[in-house]
Amino acid sequence: MNQIERLQEENRKLKRENEKYKRILIEHNLINTEEIPFYHKEDKLRIYKNLFKGREDVYALNYKKTFFPACKNRISGRLCKRKKNGSKWCRKCSNQNFSSLTDFVLLDHISTSHKRIGLYPLLKDNTCFLLAIDFDEDDWFSAMLSVYRLAKRYGIDSAMERSFSGNGGHLWFFFQEPIPAYMARMFGRTLLNEAMRINKDITYESYDRLFPAQDTMPEGGFGNLIALPFAFDALMKGNAVFINEYNQKITKQFYYLSTIKKIFTKTIENYINQNKEMTLENLDIDTNNLNTIHIKRTGILKIEKKGLNSHTIQFLRKISSMWNPEYFRKQRNHEPLWKGNGVSAILSEYEETENYIYLPRALDEIIEEHTNIIYDDHISIGHPIDVSFIGKLYSYQQEAITNALKHSIGVIKAPTGSGKTVMALNIVAQLKVSTLIILGNTELAKQWKKRINDFLDYPDKDKKRNQFIGEYSGSKKKMFGNIDIALVQSLSHLKDKEIFERYGLVIIDEGHHSASTTYRETLKNIPAKNIYSFTATPERQDGLDKIVSMYLGRIVSEVPFEVIKTLRHFKQILIPRYTTFTYLDEDHDFTNIVKKLVNNQKRNNEIIQDVIHEYNKSRNIIVLSDRIEHLDYLYERIKHITINSFLLTGKTKVREKNRIIETVNRLKDENYILLASYKLIGEGFDLPSLETMFMASPFSWKGRTSQYIGRLHRNHEGKEVIKVYDYVDRHVEMLKRMYQNRLKVYRSEGYDIQINNNKIISLERYLYEYEEYQKNMINNICAAHNEIVISCNTIYLSRIKSYYKMIEGLVMKGIHVHLFTDIELTKEIISYLHSLGVHLRHTLHPSNLVIIDKKIIWLSNSSFFGYQDKLELAYKLNDPSFAEELLSNLITSNV
Repeated sequence: MNQIERLQEENRKLKRENEKYKRILIEHNLINTEEIPFYHKEDKLRIYKNLFKGREDVYALNYKKTFFPACKNRISGRLCKRKKNGSKWCRKCSNQNFSSLTDFVLLDHISTSHKRIGLYPLLKDNTCFLLAIDFDEDDWFSAMLSVYRLAKRYGIDSAMERSFSGNGGHLWFFFQEPIPAYMARMFGRTLLNEAMRINKDITYESYDRLFPAQDTMPEGGFGNLIALPFAFDALMKGNAVFINEYNQKITKQFYYLSTIKKIFTKTIENYINQNKEMTLENLDIDTNNLNTIHIKRTGILKIEKKGLNSHTIQFLRKISSMWNPEYFRKQRNHEPLWKGNGVSAILSEYEETENYIYLPRALDEIIEEHTNIIYDDHISIGHPIDVSFIGKLYSYQQEAITNALKHSIGVIKAPTGSGKTVMALNIVAQLKVSTLIILGNTELAKQWKKRINDFLDYPDKDKKRNQFIGEYSGSKKKMFGNIDIALVQSLSHLKDKEIFERYGLVIIDEGHHSASTTYRETLKNIPAKNIYSFTATPERQDGLDKIVSMYLGRIVSEVPFEVIKTLRHFKQILIPRYTTFTYLDEDHDFTNIVKKLVNNQKRNNEIIQDVIHEYNKSRNIIVLSDRIEHLDYLYERIKHITINSFLLTGKTKVREKNRIIETVNRLKDENYILLASYKLIGEGFDLPSLETMFMASPFSWKGRTSQYIGRLHRNHEGKEVIKVYDYVDRHVEMLKRMYQNRLKVYRSEGYDIQINNNKIISLERYLYEYEEYQKNMINNICAAHNEIVISCNTIYLSRIKSYYKMIEGLVMKGIHVHLFTDIELTKEIISYLHSLGVHLRHTLHPSNLVIIDKKIIWLSNSSFFGYQDKLELAYKLNDPSFAEELLSNLITSNV
């Protein structure tokens, strides 16, 4: 570097320092006004528009404290439906004619009363030019200042605005170029996380105050708006202006804005990468910075904040919070998101006051792993009870109990049919302390009372008015404090919470429900020393598994599913029925699809014929659907088959439901057909004589599949085979994927599958995921000795080209390759196949399959030379006789 270059670099450095110190002077209102250039209206507008960039094709207009999209048809009572339906209607309105964000609109906002506007920062391509963080609590300024100073420490410029009301603030960050909204929001969250370590008053609620508020544009919407600064009515009160670190209005607002440096994308990326440990998911904690924590332990953990540093407070908030799955589901589906509709980004289970923070009870294990705890224990050990176990345990049950009792609180995962109730009662007999059994419904309560009598000995057991076993549910309100059965709904209304102090042991059946508000609020009042919950499906469909573990602890014991399968004394067969149902509407709304599906005459006739077929084989049948009208229709068509036809829906009264179940249980030598709503055969439904189940309407979640087919898995005298008929609507993509999810459960449960009417194969041995299926099938093809038969219902030239060398090599080795199809091929495709030496054959039955050497069979919905469904599962068989049957169905005539 020569002397001139050194001087130029020194000059640039001095200019940067000069700008830095000049900005500090501006912020503190200390700069000489003579040094500040005079700005005309056009100059101010240029500076304003340079920073506050968002959608220009639409903006939000304020009217009576409400914002709505500015629309040219708003004044028309005939065309505008907002007054009747609210501003949310605007995004769906067929009469929308939105106004653009013009210079005139911006000038009106700044200089005219009642012309306040809002900006939609999320652009159509899911990028943005800015990020704003909203602060609106009592401590809004100190919280905003903490984040402002933190960004400043990293050399990142931002601007603090006092809000329209003066009771909150916005912290603005401006980007040099549009960046993906997800990156901008991640940048904001990372800043907030780091600021939490500095300022105790910043919480995860701040995550819901980022603008843009979404990573992607809601379908038909604009994203959330943010009010722009300099609204005239607020300016008159000293609000909606930019402020300094002393919460003072900066004198020269536009000059101050002109000095703000925009942030480059690389700067954002570097900051996020450097601070990944700040994220909510990362629990890697520097324990050197954590204080010793004093905990008063009851039904919850009460922790005094005095003496705890911000690092420790953040840690406690972090372990008691989680991302909200519903928030991300809505975001994936491009649905509107705003805090007011109850969908926050973070779910926090801690409660906080000025002096204390309260956490769910089971989090003490996590705290102990990271720092020291001094306990002030107020947990209840209960009182001794005279009880003994009179049953016999399987070895797997004894092992599960032994593992569970090593912990004072935890979840015991046990599949359907493993004897959860028996294991729980053995724990009661071993601990011999006053016990509260919490259940979700009256059916479970009935089962538990019976099991208690079957497996426990206790005082005055044979007395009619026994006062040892209590029940608290519905009209029954007797709790004796020894072994009490209670419905959680009833306990939630219990006014005298001190009753819970009687118990030293709490058993919760179907503990995965404990993420609900009713369970959580009840558990907070229970100080029992030992709390064990049982569940077959700890995974929740709504993704709130972590909240369950906060209250009930981790999985401390598990019954292996393989053990339970060996105890089933019957075969398990899945019979998929592929329907012709189609849905051509564009809305893809599941509710609308199912509404049409259950009214499809051909599909319903297939179900009815299958039910009649199974009943004629003297089998006990249950037909399930989510729709009452569907069950009503099927029942009207089926009830003539037998007098033992019964209908259970949400409309069925409790007394009638009990009568039906009792009637069915009394049928010894007669078969029955029961039609029921899915939700009515959940926990507490026990009908061991069931043999055949019909899944008449679609659903997806694996937990539901396990629960429903679990009703068939009870051993019963004479039960040799259980069957599940699953109706696969493969012409509707959403419903086909739902079946794929159910199919994985059938495989894990050890089912065989019936294909081509009578061929039965093992799902566990022969069902393959897409990648595994492709790899194994290609290996089988390359290892062929004589012949390969391929049948396709779609054929793409690109797929033929991708396998050209492989097929060419096989043909050169003397392997005969035959392709069967019913479609009319292009000349180019025919030319390619002939040049390879592939024999083209016509068939009326072009199933997607590959047969190798007349014995190895691959079956799939994906076409070897055509459409590939990567979510599809494939079957592999090694069966010469079945291969011969399939080949005979294919061969009709040569092309």
